[in-house]
Amino acid sequence: MHRKLHILSCTGYQLKGIRSVALECGEKKEVCITLSTRDFALISEEGKCLVHPGSYEIAVGGQQPDERSSRLTGQTVSTLFICKTGNVTEVEY
Repeated sequence: MHRKLHILSCTGYQLKGIRSVALECGEKKEVCITLSTRDFALISEEGKCLVHPGSYEIAVGGQQPDERSSRLTGQTVSTLFICKTGNVTEVEY
């Protein structure tokens, strides 16, 4: 699972969770990965752990969520967006 924050000063994905699941051909399983508030934080120049307001993209799949990976594998990842409103929030490391 990758997380990307959509604000002007932050681009790029960060790996925030991973599960290895054995599947037989055609088999489906439900997999749960829990993200904490800390998983949405960035470290400021002052060394504070901060969660910024904005839109966060969550990508789930077996590869990096980018165009090049899709071209190489012929597959895409599933994505969803969540939004944090309000002010910047400081969280513990």
